[in-house]
Parts: sequence; C-alpha cells; structure tokens
Amino acid sequence: MRRFHFSIDDVFDCVLQLSDWNLSVREQPFLAFLDELHEESGAKTDLYVFSAAALADGRVRRLADVSDRAAEVLAGAAAFRWGPHARCYATAPHAQAVDDATRTFAELNADIARIVSSDRRADWVRLHYFSEVFELAPLWRAAGITALMTTDRPAICYRLPATARASLVATGRAEHNGIGFVTSHLRLEFFAGDAADPARFAARLDSAFDRHGFVTVFTHEADLVDPRIRVLARTAFRHAARRGWV
Repeated sequence: MRRFHFSIDDVFDCVLQLSDWNLSVREQPFLAFLDELHEESGAKTDLYVFSAAALADGRVRRLADVSDRAAEVLAGAAAFRWGPHARCYATAPHAQAVDDATRTFAELNADIARIVSSDRRADWVRLHYFSEVFELAPLWRAAGITALMTTDRPAICYRLPATARASLVATGRAEHNGIGFVTSHLRLEFFAGDAADPARFAARLDSAFDRHGFVTVFTHEADLVDPRIRVLARTAFRHAARRGWV
C-alpha cells in the first residue's frame, strides 16, 4: 500500500513550456524542482493536467499541442506520474453532464496516453474542485485509475453516501459505485507559515500518517513558485524518505 503521496493540481504551463521552448526537464523550473526532489528521496509526484487553457491574448492552448519531442522527454522522466484534472480551470467536472464529462475525460486521457506510457500514468487522481465523478468509474478503470481523491476540507467529501464518508474519516479510504476514494490530507498553501518551522510541518505529516497509515500532500502549479511552498515540499519528501514511507 502506498504510504506517501505527493501531487500537483492545475498543471498546464510547464508542459507547454517544455514543448514550445524545446526544454529538457532540468531546464523547466517547475519540473526541475520536482525532479530534484525525486532524485534526493525516490518519491514521485503525480501531476494532474488540464486539457486546455485560455491565454491573455485570447488564444486557447491545448494539451494536444504538446510536441512528440516533448513526449519523448517526458517518457524518460521517472519522477512524474500524470493524470487528468479537468477540461479547463473554469469547468468543474462535477458540474458537467455525464455525457459531457465522459467526452472530456476520454479525450484528456487519450492526450495523456500520447504523451506518456502506461507506467507513467497516475492511479490516484484528484479532479478539479475535488469532483467525485463516480459515474465515470468504467472510464477511470480503463485508464488505470483506481481512486479519486477527496477534499482536505472538513466536509471530507461532497457527493458520497454517509457510509463512504465514515470510512474516509476512519481509514482515509472508501469505495463507491465501483471506484475507490482516498482523502487529501495536507494542502501546502494552508501551512505556508510552517516554512519557518519545518519540524512543525513534519509533525503534521506524522499525525496524518498515524491516523490513516499513509499521508497525501498536494499543492498547485502556480503555488510552487512560492519559496515557502518549496520549503514545505522539500520537507515532505525528506521526511517521507527518513520515515521509510517511500
């Protein structure tokens, strides 16, 4: 069973930069930082990507724009696993009709499959806005996804029945409608003040682990530019390696 999980939501810019600018992983600052953490600790990062994003000049860029050369670069990057997040920032998967969501994620999964091989695919996925789209369970299973990740908020979950919520509270895991669910423990932005006291953040990791037997940590692509968030990410990777969770 996985004991340490680190993931990033709202991923898009880094992949297009890698492609448009013909960069290596170590030349793209976001990916380079995460690759360094992997080299140091052995832990991987799951990256949850949008299908498209609108630029300030009105253009729309798509994950399908990623070049074959960039796909070859990512194929050799063992530090990452890739999973779907949403059509775009403005589209909450839980707000889509089932048929629309099915099309969205069938296309997004196909785009990811073109870019990375099956052994680089995430099996736990956090959909945008913590969407619990269990209606798409056959699609998730076909893509190798075994669990959707639920919110770190006190609500615990939004669309699951009381029995699943109770299981998430007690164990951090649940199953509903043929797909698993895993709780999200610690969102780095909410603990930025711990950057001045990394031991305090390490204690939070231990508390989550002691409660559920594993710990899940996450942030967003835009937030990882904050030096405080990078301190916490490095703390999480180092502590996981030190505790033998990796």
